[in-house]
Amino acid sequence: MGSALGAGGKSHGALRFLSGWDSREASSLLLLTPHMSQLLISSPFMLPVALETVAELNPVFVPIGDWPKMVADFFGEKTPAWIGVDEMPAAAYEGLREGIKSGVDGSPYLDALRVQKDEYALSRHREGAAICHQLFKILPQLIEIGKPVKLVQAELEYEAKSRGADYMNSWLTIRPAADRPRYWPQENQAPVADNSQILLGLALTIEGHWAHGIRMGYLGALDPRHEAFHQTVLAALDVGAAELQVGNSVASSMSAMEERLQKCGYDKMYGPSRGFRYGHGLGLSYEDPMLTDHFPQKFGQATANAVNGEDVSLKSGMLFELHPNLFFDGVGGAAIGDMVLVTDHGPERLTNFPRGLMKIGK
Repeated sequence: MGSALGAGGKSHGALRFLSGWDSREASSLLLLTPHMSQLLISSPFMLPVALETVAELNPVFVPIGDWPKMVADFFGEKTPAWIGVDEMPAAAYEGLREGIKSGVDGSPYLDALRVQKDEYALSRHREGAAICHQLFKILPQLIEIGKPVKLVQAELEYEAKSRGADYMNSWLTIRPAADRPRYWPQENQAPVADNSQILLGLALTIEGHWAHGIRMGYLGALDPRHEAFHQTVLAALDVGAAELQVGNSVASSMSAMEERLQKCGYDKMYGPSRGFRYGHGLGLSYEDPMLTDHFPQKFGQATANAVNGEDVSLKSGMLFELHPNLFFDGVGGAAIGDMVLVTDHGPERLTNFPRGLMKIGK
């Protein structure tokens, strides 16, 4: 699946890493041997783009129903390795599942190649981080009492794309108690009200490379509890980032943030907190493989909190988004997020916009 799935797509990151191809809303299947390649595209409208941009992959339009025969003819008696089966359309899977059962899951091999970013990839991530900086900078100009929150999101998206982003989505919560991120227009039809917390998360791509950051502000009077929440998650972010040293484990960053947030004692005052995962890998997927597995998802059912896979030793070139957070129903919450790169000289923050609470309005 292509980039039209946004942050929800994983197989797109693998295909783009291997070939540079983005099929957007269409399904594609790339067949490879050491000596030849064939890109099957399910939409005839995407074929002209593929012929112009990735002609070396020998792209052809093939309806999904004809994929099994193309695969059989391409590989003959060879047993292929598969990547991206978990996002394969049902129509394609039904025709290919026998080959998938007898094949090998190639995802772990590719995932290991993707975790360390080269200089070209890092230049795109830095460009995305710079756009995040500009969007945070203009946020105070966009917020007006009585203005629908969804219009602020639309203006942020326009600004990001005018600066070169190929995809942009935001979380924006503006209400007296910022109790969770809100993404969709249906969540943000209410007008901006005075005495509100402001939570803004940005997620955008430059040539498929993700950039991500979270900042907070307030409108009207600042609730001392909200200021305390903000200071707590900022301290957790700093200790988590400090653990991103070459040779450390990925899990050490998660554990440091968890320990810092548990020390605050807010649960005794406000009841159980809730939140989302404290970080994830960044790359050509919003939640880059291998690295993300060690930041359990906390939002929702407890059964989703398991950590998958063996721990990973940190190496230079690994890129993370760290965003510790906590939320209390009816009270409010906080989240701060930075892109952090592992280097031989220590962790480097790519998102450099000030992390203090932004005061909006007079």
